[in-house]
Amino acid sequence: MCWTFKMNLLPKSKQTCKISRLSTSRSGLIAIRKKRSKRQKELSGQYETLTTELEGIRKQKYDLLNGAKLPLEGLSVEGGELTYHGKKWDAMSGSDQLRVSTAIVRALNPRCGFVLLDKLEQMDLRTLREFGAWLQEQGLQAIATRVSTGGECSIIIEDGGRPA
Repeated sequence: MCWTFKMNLLPKSKQTCKISRLSTSRSGLIAIRKKRSKRQKELSGQYETLTTELEGIRKQKYDLLNGAKLPLEGLSVEGGELTYHGKKWDAMSGSDQLRVSTAIVRALNPRCGFVLLDKLEQMDLRTLREFGAWLQEQGLQAIATRVSTGGECSIIIEDGGRPA
C-alpha cells in the first residue's frame, strides 16, 4: 500500500508543480503582452509624429522646387521631377539634356566661364549653332567633343578673356 500511495503522490506533486509553473508562465506572458502593447502604442505615436514631419519637409521641398527661378525657358518641375518643354529627363533628346544640364551648371556657378561637354554629335548643325549662340550670350566657353566628318568640327584656340 505504501508503494501505491507514493506513486499516486508523485504524479500529483508533479502536476501541482507543473500547474504552478504554467500559472507563473501565463502571468509572465500577460505582463510581457502588456509591455509590448504599451511599447507598440509609443512607437505608433512616434511613427505618426515622424510621418507628419516628413510630409511637411516633402511639401517644403516641392514648394521650393515649384517656386524656384529656373535658368532656362521651358524648364520646370512637375510632380517633383525636372521637365523641359513638358518632357522628363529620360524622354528628352540628347541635345536637350546637354542644353538643360549646361543651364543648370551655369546657374549653380555663374562665375565659372567654361563648361566641359561631351557628345555634341547629338545636336544637328542648326541646334549646335543655336547652342553656341546661347553659350556666347551667357558668356560661357565650351570645351566639347563631337564626332563628325563635317566641316563644323575644328580646333580653335583663342585668347577668350571674358569682359568684366
